[in-house]
Amino acid sequence: MLRRLPWFALVLLALAAPSGAIMDGQDDDFRDGTTQGWRHGQPPCPAVPLCDPNPPFVVLDGGPAGSGDAFLQVDSNGIDLEPGSRPGVFNDTTWAGDWTAAGIQKVQFDIRNLGSTTLHIRLKLEASNFEKVCSQQAVTVPPGGGWQHISIDVGSDSDWTKLVAGSYTISFVRHNVVRAFIFHTVSTSSCAKESLVASFGLDNIQAHGPDADGDGWADTLDNCPTDPNPAQTDSDTDGAGDACDNCLLVANGPLLPDAGGGSQRDTDADGFGNVCDCDFDGDGFCTITDFNLFLPDFQTSTDSGVGTDMDGDGFVAISDFNLFLPGFVATVPGP
Repeated sequence: MLRRLPWFALVLLALAAPSGAIMDGQDDDFRDGTTQGWRHGQPPCPAVPLCDPNPPFVVLDGGPAGSGDAFLQVDSNGIDLEPGSRPGVFNDTTWAGDWTAAGIQKVQFDIRNLGSTTLHIRLKLEASNFEKVCSQQAVTVPPGGGWQHISIDVGSDSDWTKLVAGSYTISFVRHNVVRAFIFHTVSTSSCAKESLVASFGLDNIQAHGPDADGDGWADTLDNCPTDPNPAQTDSDTDGAGDACDNCLLVANGPLLPDAGGGSQRDTDADGFGNVCDCDFDGDGFCTITDFNLFLPDFQTSTDSGVGTDMDGDGFVAISDFNLFLPGFVATVPGP
């Protein structure tokens, strides 16, 4: 019976078959307090003779977002050939599956070196018969710094190095992943896991498809998917980055829509969103002429079609006048 198999045979059986499926937009943020399937190779002590003395664990505070942001801490003891000796983790559940069919182009994550030794972080994928590929791209993470946001290209065979001799191809592994690793290695040829005393934090481990604007942020994360903005600056925190926001200082984006629930509404298509567009006559300025268009609509509470219902709630009211006034004083719409 299966329960009479040696413990190491049970572990091998468990490792042999994936139980999840990688998806575009996947995000492991550890806010639920669990490791979300990321682990070392052995069960935590004292489950089996060769157990993991320092399994990964969730720290509930101090992630990239600061107070209250959980992250995964990964420690290694550096005792060569012993469990828990190598800095790294793997996932054989939600990160297993067909990476090519899922359209995964990038893996992004936040990392912080909590130890005293520089780390060189790579990705590795493994198929069911231990066919392995390692990412060409490595990330250097020095000690003593803050959180780094990392993006690693994984979408083509040229992004990977084949590690084990045999007839298998890189494409085969990408189609048949049973384990995905994030780990430290200095070696650029063998990509072997190395024993080292180390400690690092991981958060927001994400799998993403294409990056249309090439700014390092996958489209599913980018707050301006078609306008390059590597800094992701969003002055009004409305979810539309400054590079594509038609009102930079007045919220009207997907995270903070206008009063009518609209995002980036621009009735006259002049490039300024309604919530910051006081130029009702379209001459490029906000003057008494625009006020004279606003006033009768305000008196009837009805937008005559020129965009005086600036907040989009269906009425022209004092809230719209409060949006109109700053532009009228500045004599121009926006920003």
